[in-house]
Amino acid sequence: LEMIDPSRKSSMGRFLNHSCDPNCETQRWRSLGEPVVGIFAKRDIQPDEEFTFDYQMGDGAEQKKCRCKAANCRGFLGKKDQDEDSDSG
Repeated sequence: LEMIDPSRKSSMGRFLNHSCDPNCETQRWRSLGEPVVGIFAKRDIQPDEEFTFDYQMGDGAEQKKCRCKAANCRGFLGKKDQDEDSDSG
């Protein structure tokens, strides 16, 4: 399990919030041997719309109440259910 700790090394991406229906996604890459995370739009984002991504907090992370207000809100921050992943194809 790898966690991104923005208190050690970060960028402006640390200000992005969670959503269960995010408009962005993260991709993990390696640059010069170091792990880096890129944030990419999943769809067109409106000028006044907040950038969001799904935190997908891993196993062992303390469950937190989700306040994203998305129509498909899971109600908590945490890893997606296995059933949810298998529904997508």
